[in-house]
Amino acid sequence: MGRIEVCKELAEDPNFQAYQVAEKAGIFTEMEPGTWVAFSGGQLIATSLKKETLFKKLDEQALNELSDSGSFVDQVGVSKKISNIGKPRRIMGGE
Repeated sequence: MGRIEVCKELAEDPNFQAYQVAEKAGIFTEMEPGTWVAFSGGQLIATSLKKETLFKKLDEQALNELSDSGSFVDQVGVSKKISNIGKPRRIMGGE
């Protein structure tokens, strides 16, 4: 398998870093495969088997309670397909 590169902004994100720590600590192996997880403020703040339910939980929390660093959401215990979409192209239409 090839090397995976993470952009600098994501690598420095405290929520992504907390996700990586949880992953290495085996936290996700204790969860049912397909569980959605959300991190904010460098902490795991919500989980759910349904993405819609997870976002409802996040929406129910006051926005000022969420960290200034935003949040990081992922689905754990499932294989992911990563695609290289390449450079965006400008498409010019004419009338």
